[in-house]
Amino acid sequence: MKHKTVSDECILLIIDGFKPGGSQQVYLLLISEYVKIFKDVILVVLEANELDLDLPEYENLQVIFLDSRKILEPKTIFNLRVIFFRAKPSYIVASMYRSQVFSSLAKPSFSKLLWIEQNTYFMRTSVQWILMRLLSRRCSKIISTSSEIYALSRNKINMRKSVLTPNPINILDIKDISAPRGDDFIFIGRMVEQKNPLHAIQAFALFLCSNFNSYNQVRLHIVGDGNLLEAAKKLSIELEVDQFCIFHGNLPISDTLTLLHTCKTLISCSSIEGFGLARLEAMGAGCCIVTTNTGGVKDNLSELINLGVFISDGSITNLALLMEETFKAKYWLDRSIEARIEFTKRFNPETISNEWISL
Repeated sequence: MKHKTVSDECILLIIDGFKPGGSQQVYLLLISEYVKIFKDVILVVLEANELDLDLPEYENLQVIFLDSRKILEPKTIFNLRVIFFRAKPSYIVASMYRSQVFSSLAKPSFSKLLWIEQNTYFMRTSVQWILMRLLSRRCSKIISTSSEIYALSRNKINMRKSVLTPNPINILDIKDISAPRGDDFIFIGRMVEQKNPLHAIQAFALFLCSNFNSYNQVRLHIVGDGNLLEAAKKLSIELEVDQFCIFHGNLPISDTLTLLHTCKTLISCSSIEGFGLARLEAMGAGCCIVTTNTGGVKDNLSELINLGVFISDGSITNLALLMEETFKAKYWLDRSIEARIEFTKRFNPETISNEWISL
């Protein structure tokens, strides 16, 4: 695919891996915008995996995979130095710990380095925080995508260089969707403990048990893959809701967005997370959301509390009660749906991608 660019400069994005995840989806959005702006866009992936997301083809996009598996490998630092000095990027964007460390050590003086903090990484060791604090001297800005991440970055890494700026999200024009909206729920996320998919199934089972006569045609769509997938399927059988649960596995983002437009409510049960893309993408599709109070939720979504956004305490009972609440007619008035959709326009990829490189 070819675009008419407006700059003779190069931008380089570096990330630890490209398996399905929020950070990787953000990079795909950034790439789709930066190929319109920069003469050359380079994506460096430190470690390739057979489960990596498919990458789009653009005439001015180059993708480089490195076989890097350990932190502070001299070979990787050398390879990155060669790549950086040959490409001469005006900007280097680094997301995830190893990429941030390596890019700082290999960065040439003529490049502006941006670190992207996508999550509240409480599991980092004290040594890792110290190393990031030291290496942050070589980066220009540390972009934190929620207020919780921002507070952590200011405290643990660099107060002066930390800035609060949200992620861009995928937006699908509702005019492209012909299927009617049903009453189904949807869970989107990696099937891992952090995302709590088993909570979503338990809450759905409780919802059905309490409302079966009224909602016996409702389904729960589960989009994602991971080490809890089989446990989730087994749980749905044990709770006798397997005939109401549809496990899609990983889907292309276009299929996920289309599915969102046909569902009523997104269920997000994460225990720890940055300001997750799925919640915003669901609202952009007009959905209600029931979510736990993780990164950025209260700061960003409190204005929509009376318009179909519900913040749960995370218990199974509370999740189920709020799921039932989303069926009230007032949340499906045109003005409520339009308010949810309108809210997400501030996360437009073109706006956010330009904001990041202008910091």
